[in-house]
Amino acid sequence: MRTLLCFAFVVAFALPADAADTGSDVSAAPPPAVSPMKKARGAIARKQWAASLPLLDAELRQNPRNADAYNLMGYATRHLGRYEESLRHYRKALQLDPKHRGAHEYLGELYLRIKRPEKARAHLKHLEKLCPSGCEERSELAEALEN
Repeated sequence: MRTLLCFAFVVAFALPADAADTGSDVSAAPPPAVSPMKKARGAIARKQWAASLPLLDAELRQNPRNADAYNLMGYATRHLGRYEESLRHYRKALQLDPKHRGAHEYLGELYLRIKRPEKARAHLKHLEKLCPSGCEERSELAEALEN
């Protein structure tokens, strides 16, 4: 009986100590993963258009309704001179979010690049409705139309 009590005592006090030793250390946890979208924004900021595309593809596989990702796909492909592809991405962004100011601005700029100023003006009109007091996207497209 005494041996059984000693064993119970050892087990009762040994297990919590062992359990504490096997716990995870917060400082040993891996850093949180950087999202593909954040990486893509960084690549675009560095004008690494082609490098941003697989990152944006990864984002769209995770979030297929991300209008911002489609907008950035359009932006990157436009800078690569892939205008038809860019047009599809901007249109998809606007299909998902008809009020996406960035997509209206960038699509307007694409239309100017491909010599379709009337279509660019139509997107400026959308921006005038979306931000009647003015916004950066509206100002940028208006300036591009003037030049």
